[in-house]
Amino acid sequence: MRTRRDHPIRTGFTLIECVAVITMVGMLLSLSSVLLHRAFEAHRGTLVSYRQLQQVNSWCERLREDASQAIEADCDNHLTLTRDDGERIRYSVEQQRLVRALLRGDRMLNQETWDTWPLAQATWQVDRSGKLPLLVGQLEFAPTESMHAPIEWVARLPKTSNTR
Repeated sequence: MRTRRDHPIRTGFTLIECVAVITMVGMLLSLSSVLLHRAFEAHRGTLVSYRQLQQVNSWCERLREDASQAIEADCDNHLTLTRDDGERIRYSVEQQRLVRALLRGDRMLNQETWDTWPLAQATWQVDRSGKLPLLVGQLEFAPTESMHAPIEWVARLPKTSNTR
């Protein structure tokens, strides 16, 4: 004759319970890795945009600095500032880059480029309505590739002999 043992509650986990817990942990890890990847992509995009904004700010500061030393300004498709010593500084947009070229006569002494968001156009004009001429510039970015608003800057020119 067999005796019966009474086991009210069995302690421990069954194989099915362990598989279910491992599956849920795996799903949570997968989801968190996807979220982390997206967060890092957004962070990278923000850093790139911030660096490009720094480039534009650096270019604008350099332009203001050069404008304060100019005795002559000429605005066409590009901006040419002439210093006391006869050196010319030409600001232009080439291949969607901001370019600053230092010229002496017909010879280029130095050229600097700044990468930015894709540019649609850059415009310059000299406003002579006040006591001192005011250089006004605007950078417009390509609307298809950039959602950035146009950047406008001003620089006060000293009393110049010729501002066309």
